[in-house]
Amino acid sequence: MTGPYLWLGGEEIEKEIAAHLGRAEIPEGGYRAASARAGDPLQRSRWLGLWRALEDSLTPKRRDRYEAREGQAVRARATGLFEFLAGAHAVAPEQVLLDFTRGAVEVMDDTVAAAGRERSRRFGGLAPGSEDLAAAVPALSSLADHDGLFPAKALVPILRQLGGRLGLDPEVSLPRLLLGSRRGPGGLVRALGGFGRSARATFLSRLRGRDDLEGCDVAFGEAAEVLFRRLVLSTRFGSWSGLSPEGNWLADLRFEEAVGHRLAWTYLVLASEGVVGPTGRTAKLFERATGRPATPDQVGRTWDLDPEGAAVLRGTVLGLLLEERLMTRFGKLWFMDRGAGRFLREFWEGERGETAESMAATLELGRIEPTPIVDLYRL
Repeated sequence: MTGPYLWLGGEEIEKEIAAHLGRAEIPEGGYRAASARAGDPLQRSRWLGLWRALEDSLTPKRRDRYEAREGQAVRARATGLFEFLAGAHAVAPEQVLLDFTRGAVEVMDDTVAAAGRERSRRFGGLAPGSEDLAAAVPALSSLADHDGLFPAKALVPILRQLGGRLGLDPEVSLPRLLLGSRRGPGGLVRALGGFGRSARATFLSRLRGRDDLEGCDVAFGEAAEVLFRRLVLSTRFGSWSGLSPEGNWLADLRFEEAVGHRLAWTYLVLASEGVVGPTGRTAKLFERATGRPATPDQVGRTWDLDPEGAAVLRGTVLGLLLEERLMTRFGKLWFMDRGAGRFLREFWEGERGETAESMAATLELGRIEPTPIVDLYRL
């Protein structure tokens, strides 16, 4: 949940955290994938235990980083980090939180809880003594059991063809974009989302420079990511790219996409309440958001709390509205149409001085409010 506007203070501590991670025993694809791939319950428990231990070891460093950032915000005459960073948002994060709690979260609580329980039943079998981690298994994005599909190197030609079809900048750095990307459906989702952000950033940086890009409403970057990330849910895109719809990975991915904005909401709630680190409140919110307890890395991210969840929610809606407009004008195969690429470039060029709300109103896309999320992510 981090963006360039966040990093005020704590840079040296950030380097310490990166060095610590570099020395850790992290398996190929990360702990999520290793835990889900492990057929033996003892082996699965071992990976989950190492994951928990790593996150615990990082807690003191993350606490120091949080205190450094909080202190800098106070020195800038803010009551704290949340208030200080909220000033960078086009819409008050408190209002976004109120709207989406009522309009998108509460209405789906029961459905998400039921779906989370079903996934917990599918991913059982931990060794005795590790029951407290059992519910972490389905939160391995529920996709790692399919990670033999789509190796990372197979994603590069898909993205190159996608960019070529839309007439987007051919110099978007695909190898760097995919560096560290996991294989499988989850890797494809991250690659598509990263491609959307990178295509927008490359276009605007060359048009007006990097500094101007960072002055835009942070919801715009999220919208570009959501628009391209959602291609993986399209059967038309699957047929064009040669992705196999076999198995249940698409249903799992749809569920993870549905709870993604609920995780953003969770971090926004915690930030607004000033709750950091693992607490009873943290545990309850994560279970409400995803239908299962949080994974260790999700809890670890609560030390980086800020209002960016508000931009994620607003950007998600804008991405959905853009998708609807592109399909209306260019059809379900919009991603193969150069006219759609021109539309996106014109949209990105027009972002300067605008907000997600004002752009949506000018183009008559619809309102930035919870209804599109509920309509398109209903399970």
